[in-house]
Amino acid sequence: MTLYSIHARSEPLSEPAVIADRFSWTAALLAPIYALAHGLWLAAVALVVAIVALGFAAMVLGAAAFWLYVLVAVFFGFEVNALRRRKAERRGLLYRGELVAFSPEEAMRDWLKGQATGQP
Repeated sequence: MTLYSIHARSEPLSEPAVIADRFSWTAALLAPIYALAHGLWLAAVALVVAIVALGFAAMVLGAAAFWLYVLVAVFFGFEVNALRRRKAERRGLLYRGELVAFSPEEAMRDWLKGQATGQP
């Protein structure tokens, strides 16, 4: 089971943004593509700049540049969901709570059910 943070507008029964709080393998393996797919433009640009810089550094550092890239990719895999939460807040979505569920759809369903019945 995964911990999901719920972000929604102040209107009742508005569709929430459900963001997992876990490591993202897709983000770690395909970092710039994942960032672009989720609208994290600044992160995508920073990743491309880091990758190009590590490419040039590979001439001097050799294999260490590859391990630095692995370190950057793993860091991005851990932090990408925090970036997505900040993006949701900038879009005007408010933090509404956290739920533990098997999937994002189940977390959304449980949160909407709680909102409809008046439970927090």
